[in-house]
Amino acid sequence: IKRIQNCIYGFFNRIFSFIWFLALIFIIFGGIRYGIGDDYFGYRMMFEDLCVDWNDPARAGTEQGFVWLNRLLSLYTHNADWIIFVTNAIISIVGVFCIGKFSKFAPISLFIFFTTLYYQSFNLVRQGMAATMIFLAFVYLRERHWIRGLFWTVLAFYFHKTSLIMLPLFFIMSIKY
Repeated sequence: IKRIQNCIYGFFNRIFSFIWFLALIFIIFGGIRYGIGDDYFGYRMMFEDLCVDWNDPARAGTEQGFVWLNRLLSLYTHNADWIIFVTNAIISIVGVFCIGKFSKFAPISLFIFFTTLYYQSFNLVRQGMAATMIFLAFVYLRERHWIRGLFWTVLAFYFHKTSLIMLPLFFIMSIKY
């Protein structure tokens, strides 16, 4: 029995390692892209503008979480490629983490994640970041960690306002059924 347990553990450990290796490939692939996505040059220009002037009035309508991420990153580099790389890494890492928490069959879940949200995040960077933060909030809501879930929901709101749609879920999930 011990040998069977070790074999099963080794199999799942290899799958887990493969999943994170696959996530790393997608992080690199999405992080080094150039000109792919409708908003690509807009986000580059926003980063470059915020490197010059942190109080750029043209950014008044952009959600402040994304603006502050740009500002924080501009403290370390003025290369606009990094904002694309970092946002892609956040989306990929949080997405794979949530799949690891929820999925019964991770390969299919990864396929769905990388063929839907991941590729859409090339066009909708802020919305993709907010969506993965909502996934993370859902992990905590499912475990009844309301404060952590609320934290991630509010943080997602600072990246995209549509994430407020998650707030009614707090009440729905608190119902005992």
